Amino acid sequence: MLGLAYFSRVWIIQEIAVAKSYRILWGEITIPGHILYRSTPGWLLAHSALKLPDAILAFKNAAMLLFGNHVVKDWYHLVVRFMDYEATDPPDKIYALIGLADQTGYDIVADYSMPVLEVYRDFAVKMISVTKKLDILQYSTVQDLDAEKVPLWVPDFQKVAKEPIYFSRTQNASKDTKAIVATSYGHDTLSLRGVSVDNVAVIVMPETPSQELWESAKQRFRQVDPSLPDRMLLDLQGWGPTTWILNVFKMVDEHKPVISRQNDGDLITWLLNSVTACSVPTSMLTDFWEYLALAIARFMLMPNKNNEIKLLIKLLRLLAQASPPPLEWESILEEQHRQALRAVLVEIYDNEDEIDSALELIKLLRIRPHRNDNSFNNSVKEDRMFFITEDGYLGIGPKSMRPGDHVCVLYGGHTPFVLRPVRGAGDEEYLFLGESLVNGLMNGEASEDEGAVDKWFHLR
Repeated sequence: MLGLAYFSRVWIIQEIAVAKSYRILWGEITIPGHILYRSTPGWLLAHSALKLPDAILAFKNAAMLLFGNHVVKDWYHLVVRFMDYEATDPPDKIYALIGLADQTGYDIVADYSMPVLEVYRDFAVKMISVTKKLDILQYSTVQDLDAEKVPLWVPDFQKVAKEPIYFSRTQNASKDTKAIVATSYGHDTLSLRGVSVDNVAVIVMPETPSQELWESAKQRFRQVDPSLPDRMLLDLQGWGPTTWILNVFKMVDEHKPVISRQNDGDLITWLLNSVTACSVPTSMLTDFWEYLALAIARFMLMPNKNNEIKLLIKLLRLLAQASPPPLEWESILEEQHRQALRAVLVEIYDNEDEIDSALELIKLLRIRPHRNDNSFNNSVKEDRMFFITEDGYLGIGPKSMRPGDHVCVLYGGHTPFVLRPVRGAGDEEYLFLGESLVNGLMNGEASEDEGAVDKWFHLR
């Protein structure tokens, strides 16, 4: 029942919110609203049902409605919370919430004659002007510049896949500043003040196949081996998070001298903070051991993966310096496999000492006897671009970014933003690409820099 389209339509939010009471009519069955409400915790604990993707969305939609989200009147909270609800008419992503939101300063009136892009544009400008924050721009990240329509800074509330980078709300790149907006530059241009921090020097693109390419690869490989796991197939093709992490590690290792100018700590900390967008707890280091153990076990079974195995072993050596391996788990290497492993290592290393050292390290690798969720695996931001700036800042940002883009802190923004200078225009004209997470810029450092130059950014 909860999987019906009715429970994922944006207008139902208002219907439930304004009703003093309600009943659900399901065939000949009538379910009082208070009974449905009290049963909600039971749905959320139904593990067998929650394994089904459609059931998860249905339960989420119903639970969000029934647990009083309409009590909150904040426009940002309402729009973001119900962003993945469907609307036949795209402007209803905004208009369907008018009766629930605090209209102070907004005064939004439904006008279906306006193009949908203008509806979203005007809403975003009003939100920034009223709240003096740039939170709404987290939903404007440009992943594929060729597929986007200008103005790029306008959130497209129809594309629910655009999730912002999760980060600690205790972090605030612009510190306690408020957004400064100019409204006289043109309707499609968002003019904000801020600080340009640095330029992007190098990037590492995540290798993510299109849906068509992925389905074609699965069909081709599973004709040979129907039991081939998705993770193995990704690794075979050089796709997915493990390949991206290894490429990021290689890039960070090559740029250690410049990175150390802006970053305290060790290479493992730099790497994990960047690819997970969070400060790494001890438990994640343990899970990173398991993640790498499983990765090296997979690569050992594949042809032509010597470079990846060598990188993994180098990464494991550095991890061992930062955190000891969890020796109480099960070894990935049984005695009868050691000779085969040694044969692989002979192809990678030139001398016996390196071979023996690598073999001893791999013998330490462990995995949990009972597989649980791996906190590192669940935290990897493989839908973002890794980058290093000219001065050694490192972080992740939109997949559309490239060397030469600017990393900027705009007043009122929780995160730094990546902007691209418009070729042939003035030095204040930029294409908006989206939010980023940058080590060393997440706690107001840019605004505290005495040498920082305050300027206008006219965003297209």
